Amino acid sequence: MPHDIGPRAARGGFSGELFDLPLSAIRQGPPAVDLGTDSITVMDQEQLRGDMPFRRRESSGSRFSFGGIVLFGGIVVVRVGERKPPMGGWLLVLCVLLLVWQPISFGLAASTMLDRLAARGLPLALILLTRVMVVGFGIAAGLALFARRPGAVNLVKVSLILTAALDVFVYATPYFPTNLPPGDASLYAGASILYCVAWLAYLARSKRVRELNRG
Repeated sequence: MPHDIGPRAARGGFSGELFDLPLSAIRQGPPAVDLGTDSITVMDQEQLRGDMPFRRRESSGSRFSFGGIVLFGGIVVVRVGERKPPMGGWLLVLCVLLLVWQPISFGLAASTMLDRLAARGLPLALILLTRVMVVGFGIAAGLALFARRPGAVNLVKVSLILTAALDVFVYATPYFPTNLPPGDASLYAGASILYCVAWLAYLARSKRVRELNRG
């Protein structure tokens, strides 16, 4: 459509000539994205005529951070974290023991003790309740470890120690019937302690665990 009649934006009048300054001479440029190795910086830019260089607009202001996004004035920085290595090795085995094996073994043992609550009374009920809390704590520690939560390794260590301490108490006292042959209770208690010490040693010396703590 010819622009032979229309308002002159620059001069405020009418003319039969073509516009001296086309509408595309002044235009808003798209946001420029600078890709870096560790971050993505987004800045507003504008271009004032085709022969003029780009000019960055950076406004002064306070810094605001939310998650991986940092807003400093007119600059938005998106932090890109490193991809975490997949869970595997002995850590995965430990997660399976805490999340699957320990609850199943406790459930099987507790199911045989329900009909003895009337005869054994309060001590057996307290031991069962304590085992429920220890197993629940172990599940929480296993979930935290599988999700690589901060402090998950410490939770797992506490869970292992609580489990070993409760096993020793069960095998050393007559409150929780184990139906073990005479003399075997001490062997089972020693095996539980050895199980705990082995996992604690692994958590203290494993390179994968150190990387998990740093991440």
